Amino acid sequence: MKKIELEELKQIELNMMQEINKVCQDNGIHYYMVGGTLLGAVRHKGFIPWDDDIDIAMPRKDFEKFCAALKEKKFNYEVQFYDNVDNYGYASPKIVDKRTVLVDYKLGFGREEGSVFIDVFLYDGMGENLREAYMRYFFLKIFKKMVFLSKRNFKMESAVKSIVFFLPCAVCKLIGAKRLNIFYNKLCAKHDFYNSEYVACVAGRYGKREVFKRKIFEKTIAMTFENLSLQAPQEYKTYLTSIYGDYMKLPSKEKQVSNHTSEEWWKD
Repeated sequence: MKKIELEELKQIELNMMQEINKVCQDNGIHYYMVGGTLLGAVRHKGFIPWDDDIDIAMPRKDFEKFCAALKEKKFNYEVQFYDNVDNYGYASPKIVDKRTVLVDYKLGFGREEGSVFIDVFLYDGMGENLREAYMRYFFLKIFKKMVFLSKRNFKMESAVKSIVFFLPCAVCKLIGAKRLNIFYNKLCAKHDFYNSEYVACVAGRYGKREVFKRKIFEKTIAMTFENLSLQAPQEYKTYLTSIYGDYMKLPSKEKQVSNHTSEEWWKD
């Protein structure tokens, strides 16, 4: 197999994103750049210099429309989620390039094999006021953590953590990633994104900072990301301020490091 170097990896992801954007535009599907990808678009007009992945978000109903639209196309990408991948231990779906192999070595997970991917973070309704939204968010977060623990091994960063997490990991593994994911996603889908005052991505990385008023996602704007024009929330400043604070300020040099832990190849 031919190894994929960093710049080529970025180009593969950009090619994927170009196709995703087209499918969404052709089918009236809403999506947004989020997290470090949106930050990169605003601050760097593309990838953050020490980053190499692309993250997008969709309301759950739009994701379902996207999956249906993708089935009608014959190309090199597919959606991976708990309903089509055995023992899928993540709370968010991935869009993958089937022509590639990705091997990751994360502490607590061991060796994992997949494909080059773009994460799709799903947004769901959280209720009509902030108190209700936070309560629902933290309730759902418990089940998201259980999905996460179902894939971890018992080797943690420290002996204390290994002991503390042994029983929860064992219980979650016994229940199984698929059953946990089915239950978790049913709970998430109970409140529709488009009929809620507040929304959130429970599977996101930023805790309760990802609870927002739905209105910030109601309209989108086109924004440059490398050589592409991709969708962003019109109120992107509100989003980025909630997640990062002073988002135009660069982190210290010590924090400008890649968290890339995987290796990628082209399939033979």
